[in-house]
Amino acid sequence: MQILSVSLKNFKSHSDRQFTFEPGINAISGENGAGKTSILEAIAWVLFDHTPYTLEEMVRVGSSSSQVMVAFVSKRDGRTYEVHRCTSQGYKIFDPQLKVRLAHERKSDVRRWLCEQLEISAGTQLDDLFANTIGVPQGTFTADFLKRPVDRKKVFDSILKVEEYRKLYIALKPLEDYAAAQVAELEQQIQHCDSQLALWEETQAAHQETATDLQRLQQEFSQAQQAIGQLRAEKQALDRVEQHLRALREQAQDLKGRQTAQEHLRARLDQDVQAAEQAAQQCERYQAAYQTYLEAEQALQTLEQARAQRQSLLDQRSRQLETIAQQQRQLDSLNAHLERLSQYAQEHNGLLSAVEQQLGLEAAQQKLNEQLQECQAQRRDWQTQQTRASQLGVRHQELETRISQLQNLQVSIDQIPGLEQQQQRLQQQLSRVEAARQFEADLRRIADHGWEQLQTQQTRVVAVQPQLSRPALAVLTAATDLTHAVLDDLEGILDDLATQTSASTLKQQLCEIESQLKQVRSAQAQWLGLASLSAERTRLSAEQTELQHSLTALQAQWAVEPELQQQLTGLAAQLHELQDPRSRAQLLRRELQQQPALEQQRLALQLKAQPLRTQLAHLDTHLAVFGDLEAQVLAQQQVRDQSRPAYQAVLAQQNLARSLSAKQQERAAVTQTLTQLQQDYSQIVEQGTALRATHDPERLKQVTDAYEAASKQEARLSEKIPFQQQRLAQLAAQLASLEAVRLEREQARLSLKERERLNRFIRFVRKVYKSAGPRITERYLQAISEEADRLFRDLLNRQDVALRWDREYDVWVQEGANQRRFLNLSGGEQMCAALAVRLALLKVLADLDVAFFDEPTTNLDAQRREHLAEAITGIRNFRQLFVISHDDTFEKVTENVILVQRED
Repeated sequence: MQILSVSLKNFKSHSDRQFTFEPGINAISGENGAGKTSILEAIAWVLFDHTPYTLEEMVRVGSSSSQVMVAFVSKRDGRTYEVHRCTSQGYKIFDPQLKVRLAHERKSDVRRWLCEQLEISAGTQLDDLFANTIGVPQGTFTADFLKRPVDRKKVFDSILKVEEYRKLYIALKPLEDYAAAQVAELEQQIQHCDSQLALWEETQAAHQETATDLQRLQQEFSQAQQAIGQLRAEKQALDRVEQHLRALREQAQDLKGRQTAQEHLRARLDQDVQAAEQAAQQCERYQAAYQTYLEAEQALQTLEQARAQRQSLLDQRSRQLETIAQQQRQLDSLNAHLERLSQYAQEHNGLLSAVEQQLGLEAAQQKLNEQLQECQAQRRDWQTQQTRASQLGVRHQELETRISQLQNLQVSIDQIPGLEQQQQRLQQQLSRVEAARQFEADLRRIADHGWEQLQTQQTRVVAVQPQLSRPALAVLTAATDLTHAVLDDLEGILDDLATQTSASTLKQQLCEIESQLKQVRSAQAQWLGLASLSAERTRLSAEQTELQHSLTALQAQWAVEPELQQQLTGLAAQLHELQDPRSRAQLLRRELQQQPALEQQRLALQLKAQPLRTQLAHLDTHLAVFGDLEAQVLAQQQVRDQSRPAYQAVLAQQNLARSLSAKQQERAAVTQTLTQLQQDYSQIVEQGTALRATHDPERLKQVTDAYEAASKQEARLSEKIPFQQQRLAQLAAQLASLEAVRLEREQARLSLKERERLNRFIRFVRKVYKSAGPRITERYLQAISEEADRLFRDLLNRQDVALRWDREYDVWVQEGANQRRFLNLSGGEQMCAALAVRLALLKVLADLDVAFFDEPTTNLDAQRREHLAEAITGIRNFRQLFVISHDDTFEKVTENVILVQRED
């Protein structure tokens, strides 16, 4: 993972700022209160949902909301993402490479997505991870290691997730209780089913007895229904005879009444026929006058139609006259318009030469405008490039100065291998001081013994010298000289060992070498940027040369701008003098385009005029036919008035006279119906007399009584059978219910086995979680302790020390045969040990290669601050480290410096 940048808007003391970060150490420097810590707090709020403030406290005074955007490279897929967070609108995530917005807005979805991109376990609490591991708050870096064991356990148990296993163990207790309750519930259910099934045999016996009684009642009911059927047939036959007699009596009475009604109707019809005969005689007497009235009325209708035709012709003649007058007016207007168009054509021909001149001037004007715009654009480009050239010159000078300074550091950097070898030799000598002292003591005893033997030998040689020959004396003298030379060499070795066995001298030499190494390594960190600065200088030189050529070309191109302006002014004056003949010519052409259509309209009007005049002559001819129409109407009206009384008399009697034939026919039909009714009545009387001779009323009474008795027995049985059927259904339902209980008991037994197996499994899982916490913690502690030991040696740049983090979360440092607790370490050693453990936690638990340090040099003197800076610089397993400092401690070891200034 790599954090690329952070943008702050109205966040705490920052109004609108953006900070860009690089790989390696990013030193955030500035005065107190400038907002250095706010940068890390913004990153923590966006990426790790960690903040010690409320939303209102994060908003700059005078603003309604604050926004933060963090751009980072994902550890999962290596892509760049931008995470926006606002105090009022929440999260927004963008993919700038694809230019799309990701569908993650809810906090839970964003947390899960961030864990995926950071490759952190989904269950990790990002807030706690940042607060206790990634970004420890200012001034508390070593505080957790100085706490009591019980307080340390609360802090680091949470980081190592030991508490989660205990919580899972506790959280599964209700599930285990629930499973046990389910088992107990199923056992109670089986007992309840067994108590219900105790009634099975008794219910089955009652069901069999009820079924037998029902079968007997159904047989008796069938026999009763059979007897009722026989009696019903005989009773129905006797009833039919009785009903037939009753119907004959009713028919005789009906026929008698209808006969009387027909007799009354025939008497009334005789009167109606007589009246109709009298009306017919009167209509025949006035028939001639009636006919004359109808003929006069018909003639008047014909004359009214002729009058309507004459009026229609008059209306047509009037419309024809109006149409002819309107066409004449249109024709006059068209003639006048065509005369004006002839004048327009002459004027248009006179403007053609002026139009051509105008087009030429406008084309020249457009070309000059394009050239002028190109000159203006070239001048703007020249100004922009001139500014860029000035900036490149300043930057080039800065690079020359910086490169010269870095090149001067080469001599110091070349001393690093020799200084490191001296440092290693001194460290080895310091670790072997005790052995050197013992070796010096042994050599001293050998040297003292040798000097004693040499003195004894010299004494003996002096004593026997007179007695020895010259060769023998020469041999003894040579041996004595050799022994003396060897003892002198031993004294030289002892003198060297005297300096090597002085621990204070070795430590002083080691401090001097380390101080020199610190200076040259700081120079080396700066010298590493020489290649990039040289490449930038080469690129700037090439860009300056290219800019100079471009500036020369652009300056020559836009120098013609004044001449173009003068030419453009002259063309504008000429166009103004012409007064736009093209527009006037266009107006005239639009008017002349109407001439063909107007000519066609005039021809069409002339062609329409002749048929209209012909139609008008025909109308006058037709109107001459209706000359004496009014006299004919008056004559027919007089004839109609004279015959009106006879006409009205015929109308009064006409309907009655016309009904004569119908009345006569109706009277004949009534007479025939009356005769038929008399015959039917006689036949009904004869049938009734014959049927009464065969009817037996006594037998009908006996059959009726027997039928009623059989019906009562059927009704009684029909009441008993449903009751027995209901009883049988209830017993069957009870048997079915008991069968369901039996099936329920079997199912409960099967479920009981499954629930007992599940309950055993839950108890096993709880046992596993209970024992897994300590075991996993031991694994974590071992891995973290090994990683912290390696980091601690790197931080101290010493291989003769070891760090161990025990089960009580206490830090132990071993140096030779001595062990010291965290409390007994020096301030610098405590800072390095805490740093090593926290970075190891980060690598082992989260596998992150990013860490944040807020004022890690607080309460340290200058020497310890520089030592810690060198130690952090020596960390190689982290891609990015963010260090906040109010001094220049870390600015000396990195070029990635972010200077934060206070905003007003």
